[in-house]
Amino acid sequence: MSEASIECPAEWPALPGTSDPFEWSAASSCVSWVTKKRLFFFRVQSCLGGMPLLPHLLICKSTDGKRRAERFRVSDYRFAGRYFIQGIGGIVDPDPNSVFVVVDLIRVEKAEYNLLRDEGPVIARGRRPNPILRISNFAAAAEDKSVLTHWLQNPLGADGHTVPYAARARDLLPEELFNLCSQLPVTSDLHPFSNDFQMNLRLLPREEPEFAFIDLFAGIGGFRLAMQQEGGLCTFASEIDKNASATYEKNFGIVPFGDITEATTKAMIPYGFDILCGGFPCQAFSMAGKREGFNDELQRGTLYRQIVEIAREHQPKAIFCENVKGLLSSAEGLALQTITEEIEAVGYHVVFDTILDSMKYGVPQHRERLYIVAIRNDLYEIARARHIEFPARPEAIPGQHPRNIGDILEEGPVSKSYYLGQQYLDTLIRHRARHAGAKNGGFGYIVRDREDMAGTLMCGGMGRERNLILDENQPDWEPTPRMLGGMNQQHLRFLTVREWARLQGFPDYFEVPDSIQAGYKQFGNCVTVKTVRAVGRAILNYIRQCEAEDQQ
Repeated sequence: MSEASIECPAEWPALPGTSDPFEWSAASSCVSWVTKKRLFFFRVQSCLGGMPLLPHLLICKSTDGKRRAERFRVSDYRFAGRYFIQGIGGIVDPDPNSVFVVVDLIRVEKAEYNLLRDEGPVIARGRRPNPILRISNFAAAAEDKSVLTHWLQNPLGADGHTVPYAARARDLLPEELFNLCSQLPVTSDLHPFSNDFQMNLRLLPREEPEFAFIDLFAGIGGFRLAMQQEGGLCTFASEIDKNASATYEKNFGIVPFGDITEATTKAMIPYGFDILCGGFPCQAFSMAGKREGFNDELQRGTLYRQIVEIAREHQPKAIFCENVKGLLSSAEGLALQTITEEIEAVGYHVVFDTILDSMKYGVPQHRERLYIVAIRNDLYEIARARHIEFPARPEAIPGQHPRNIGDILEEGPVSKSYYLGQQYLDTLIRHRARHAGAKNGGFGYIVRDREDMAGTLMCGGMGRERNLILDENQPDWEPTPRMLGGMNQQHLRFLTVREWARLQGFPDYFEVPDSIQAGYKQFGNCVTVKTVRAVGRAILNYIRQCEAEDQQ
């Protein structure tokens, strides 16, 4: 088909918000009509620099099945700044007279801009494009962004249930865009927001999940990662810490909802999920803290009641919680007893409340945590009648596992910021001497051999000094400005944030925070992915056995 054979319509639609049609020209070297085979007319709305929505014309020609932008036309509108539009794919709109397109906005130098404007074709020139079509363009408020990101990954809901944020998403998006997002998975290159998920494809849920779960007190997503690896779809996530939420969003493409104690937040939880996951805050029961339990002044010891309330309302098949082992002895055991009684009062039976050590589940870290599993009463009654037992010690997930600290160390030299200053090391030496004989050495320091297991990564990033290693793989021993007394002569350093992530079972494609301190805090507070996955698999096997027996 040649350009000369393309016929233009007698009348073109008016621009949004105006009464005048776009000035189309059949004589232009730019083709300006739609064909569904080779040539495409893309009419796009975008917002540049806070200016009103304005239309842009982009012609895309298909060659050997590959679409590339060749010419463009923008009527009388001049760009604010020097920007250029590049097409990266098109989707046929429900309206047969138009095509919806995903575009990139590329900044170019003045001379190049003039050349592209006057001569074409559109070429990225090696620059990294900044996509125009972003979720944030349609959802400025944090809650709106939570609604939209949750809906985009779960437009149909679990088991056919209507998700409560679908109606809100319809209000946030133009109708044609809402319809397109409803039809395409976010993994599709043709999805209008595919650029927002390109860095997260390995952390997106399966297109055909085997079960659904929600992620309360989500942190950076340890529960989510483990349960997705077992084939689950996360239909709701909640986290109050903004820094942890930012890491969660960066990796999973989901903005967690905020304070789960708020009725408006709980109202967004969709029905139809199978497992409620929640690593409710541990500080109130931690041996490293004041261990105030239910009397904690920040009420962190009573947040488990949010889990109880949600379970009462939604009645999932199972409740899966993690906490510090101090909960087992808090208030002489009354704390765990109270939690168990309140869970069982809403229709569940606790089948597992056991301390597991992460070192038995595929990471070289000695980390003891309490895992609690409760099964809905109807399933538990089947299990009891058929003698189905929850395993006393869930089996580790088969596969290659690091054996010691040496297996999780980064290759090559790490940043000098991880090395201790000599003055700080001297302080640690004096501190340990003063507390000789005290339990845990008064949080002194420990230099680990590469064949050793790591000590427990502490909540909030405390206790880094208890996992020091000798590392002489550093080409430059000049101290940084903050290293008082120079770099320590023993060449001792902390484990890096990436190494902490590995000790918690996170894959290397999981993006860690840019801030070292934030990274220590987040990975010190999170769950061990491999341990959670092992318990999660045991829960799923238990439920499947019960359901299979019920069908007989």
